Amino acid sequence: MVLSLSGFTGDRHEKSVLGTTDQIFARTARCFAGHGLATLRFDFRGKSESAGDFAYMTYERQIEDCFAAIRFLQTLSQVDAGRLSLIEWSQGGLVAAAVAGRSNLPRSVALWAAVADPVESMSATLGPITMRQGLRTYAPEYLACLVRRRLEAALL
Repeated sequence: MVLSLSGFTGDRHEKSVLGTTDQIFARTARCFAGHGLATLRFDFRGKSESAGDFAYMTYERQIEDCFAAIRFLQTLSQVDAGRLSLIEWSQGGLVAAAVAGRSNLPRSVALWAAVADPVESMSATLGPITMRQGLRTYAPEYLACLVRRRLEAALL
């Protein structure tokens, strides 16, 4: 079983494949199915067709959503939870790494175009003022402590 995690502004379909009508996660799911692997693709809360407000999406909420998806998969008799893998895109890489680090649930994690430096990438995407406000308002304290010094050094 493979659980797909999307990027910051993406969804369960993710990016279009150049020169085709496919989207990357749909194509990947078909390829996995051809090798006998089922895939669950979902939207994080507040994205695409899911309930919730995108403005309140945080890493911690995405991590919660991923764990909820894993718990759902564990209820299915067809799924061997001991063989669960995660594949991600962009910001989903931070979520996948956190889930793997906090549990022994995924057997493997494939980081596919993962965000390596969230401060740099999110500052470029959201702008420095929004990034600072977001860190003060929504970031868990441990993340804020790690990131705040780097952000202040880069932006002040």
